[in-house]
Amino acid sequence: MRALAIAVVLIVVLIVAASVPLAVSTAEKSVFMNSNFSIYFRKSDAQNFWNTYGMLLNGSEFTVEVLITPTNYSKELGNTELHIESYFIDKGVEPAILIDGRNVEYRNPLPINPENINEIKILLTAEAVNNVKMRMPITLIKITQRTSEGEYMIENRETNVSSWLIEEAIKYMEEAKQKIKEAEKIVSGLVNAERELENARSQLSHAENLYMQGKPERALEEAKSALENAKIAVESAGSSRRMGDVMRYVLAAVVLVIVAVVAFVWFRKRQRERGKLG
Repeated sequence: MRALAIAVVLIVVLIVAASVPLAVSTAEKSVFMNSNFSIYFRKSDAQNFWNTYGMLLNGSEFTVEVLITPTNYSKELGNTELHIESYFIDKGVEPAILIDGRNVEYRNPLPINPENINEIKILLTAEAVNNVKMRMPITLIKITQRTSEGEYMIENRETNVSSWLIEEAIKYMEEAKQKIKEAEKIVSGLVNAERELENARSQLSHAENLYMQGKPERALEEAKSALENAKIAVESAGSSRRMGDVMRYVLAAVVLVIVAVVAFVWFRKRQRERGKLG
């Protein structure tokens, strides 16, 4: 009967997994365990950074909390294991494990029997890497469930460690790219605008190189200059186009005036000729 029950559950897993996007893993989303992820920061600046970018502010202290509750399906599995991964665990940080409110010794993998528990709480308190010079991708926490039937994803949180300065530099580089693309569509044949566009391209390239060298402050300065020159290129091209339009209107008006004068002179001449003949 247990084997039949597990087979039924696995069919359900396949049906559910077909409608759930996969995390960055080959494991299917678990229907045996529900999870609820929370993160708390000691300082409001770090919390604001997380709320803005979904990233860890460099040097910030935080606590990750994952609350896991077995579903009805898990009762049929019997003994199983939870595997917990994190950049911070790799660096020696041990999470606290509470099963039904009781502290248990941290073990990885963590053996459990879902039939005998109501909830598992995993608390990981750590400090983000300090003085990062560019975005640093990390696994914040990843929890998988391994059974005799396969591996299933419970929680998977990937993020970056970054800083306000880094994100500002990236923002200006992206804005400069977009403004350069805008300028490229309209500057052709306009010498001044093309010169400003070339300056913007050069400064953006320099900004990107400085960023990759771990110099976000200088990258930000170059990115701001690139954006400013790209804006000048767009404005210069727009002014030139507008001036060209004005000159065309002026030329058309001059032509009309000349035509009118010629017509008037011709008309007066015809009148005089008719007067003499009369």
